[in-house]
Amino acid sequence: MEGRCPYADSCAVFKYFRSESTKDVYTTAYCEGTFDFCERKKRQDIGKMVPDKLLPTGRYLMTL
Repeated sequence: MEGRCPYADSCAVFKYFRSESTKDVYTTAYCEGTFDFCERKKRQDIGKMVPDKLLPTGRYLMTL
């Protein structure tokens, strides 16, 4: 699918990113263009709970 993910503006994981450049990398890779690879979107599309710290890759963001 092309365009922008319908969940991009409300994606909770981004509030945990300290670096705008890191956020930009994820946004470009998973929120724009071909965003069907995003694990967060896949879960939302089927009505599953999406943990805030789930990354688009399917791994979890670890904070120290």
